[in-house]
Amino acid sequence: MCLSVAVPFVLTGLIFSSGVRALAQEPKYGESIEVQLVEVDLVVTDRTGRHVTGLTAKDFEVFEGGRRQQITNLTEYRGASARPSSGEQYQGPSVHIAAITPETKRLPQTLLVLIDALPRQGRARVMQDLETLVDSVIREGDRVSIVFWSPGYERARTLLNLTTDQDDVRIVMHALATTESVGSAARALARETVLRRQFGEKTERTYAGKGLDFTAAAMEEEGVFSAAEQELVLFRRKSRAIRRLISALGGTRGRKSLFYVAADFRTPEDTIERMSAVAELENLTREANAQGVTVYAASPAAMDDPDPTARDARSATRAPLLVRQHEMDALRYLTIPTGGSYEVGTTDAVERAGATLTSDVSFYYSLAYHAERDGHEHERRLVVRARNGNYRVRKRNSVVQKPYAVQARDMLLSAISSEATRDDLGISVQEGTVVRQSEDRWVLPLVVRIPSASLQYALVEKERVAEVRILVQAGSHLDDATPLMEDDLRVVAGKNDVGGTIRYSMKVLIDGRGTKISVGVLDRLSGLMSVATVDGRRQDQ
Repeated sequence: MCLSVAVPFVLTGLIFSSGVRALAQEPKYGESIEVQLVEVDLVVTDRTGRHVTGLTAKDFEVFEGGRRQQITNLTEYRGASARPSSGEQYQGPSVHIAAITPETKRLPQTLLVLIDALPRQGRARVMQDLETLVDSVIREGDRVSIVFWSPGYERARTLLNLTTDQDDVRIVMHALATTESVGSAARALARETVLRRQFGEKTERTYAGKGLDFTAAAMEEEGVFSAAEQELVLFRRKSRAIRRLISALGGTRGRKSLFYVAADFRTPEDTIERMSAVAELENLTREANAQGVTVYAASPAAMDDPDPTARDARSATRAPLLVRQHEMDALRYLTIPTGGSYEVGTTDAVERAGATLTSDVSFYYSLAYHAERDGHEHERRLVVRARNGNYRVRKRNSVVQKPYAVQARDMLLSAISSEATRDDLGISVQEGTVVRQSEDRWVLPLVVRIPSASLQYALVEKERVAEVRILVQAGSHLDDATPLMEDDLRVVAGKNDVGGTIRYSMKVLIDGRGTKISVGVLDRLSGLMSVATVDGRRQDQ
């Protein structure tokens, strides 16, 4: 049996070993309930803004959906880059006084810095503050990605992908600080290119029939698509790009932060479009909470381009305070629900937001409690309070637990862009000999072996049956990945496993660009998964 899917860089054909049958439907049996830990990070400060250390589980109350939860784990993480205050004595169920101690634990850090196309004026200060942030947060073994929002294409462009070398970070920051700003003509052309794709050829032909140019101004003048609708299109494009970056970041180890330097990110002015933009941001922050990513943002003041035409005409005609308010709205919806923070309208906004991030990753608590889970999606709305009323607790507003299949897809994407791996099932992937198919195409055979004993089985008509999903994706970095291909297998114990191993063969069509191929295996009953990556380059590269 052979299935094939055409994708931009990889054409994947999957060939099953005899006796293993592909499924097209979800399993109808054996739903299991398991108990697992729900974890959430907390930043606790006193009334002066200093971090509070030395607290215990008795110092907190946790509610999910209005119901009190029993805290089973509380881990404190301490660093040395901020000045904490010790737990204060107060009247209540718990009295605890803690001494300041050296750092006890530290999780690896992954920081993704997303930078808008900033005008030349003030950009050097921003890059200097970003360098300070990286120097303060990143230590040996931590990783940094730098992504630039390219107005030439209205898309995210990865400049540095999960590096551990801070010298590379400085080189990229210096290049961004000294490069020429994008002119108004290039920016307008890029946006109208995006709008052409969005509104389609039919609209363009309509304008041509009227003897009009297909431009943003013409669309607004004719009343076909308002300026607010055009803004919403561009806002959605950027929001969804940020969401994809967050999804890819989710599979990395340890604590994950996204720091966004915004120069052109605001909700539309008109009510209907603004509501649509807020809904887009809610989906974005929900993804961040599912992936455990905390978002911080800064929009510095005095960043206007000396060329008054560099920003779009609609923004130029608005009152500056109104523009700033819509920008604050967008950044508030982007950051606060994830447990992060934002700074807007000051020349030191990047410095201030960076200092908050540095302090947050240096002093925080990780709290956990037990909850039932059935493999389906759950969004757990949480309220966490300190019993001491003088303490402020900052955290993400929900913990989103995705279905097992969605988690596997996210892990696969992360494996393309990073070294994220997971091997619950003990799989192995064997590469065969590359065979030339055409002048610029080669076929790479792959064989996946799955230990049958690692799978969970359910009794179906007197047979022990396991459900396995195979996932394949390819790409080279965060913003360059092919569409995902998936196949489901029904494995019958004693029939489809030879020598205790299930063998799954596939052929991958590769080109000369050298992409990474990620292969995932998901046990759909237990939720256990494995992800492996292979080098997709042909052998003579």
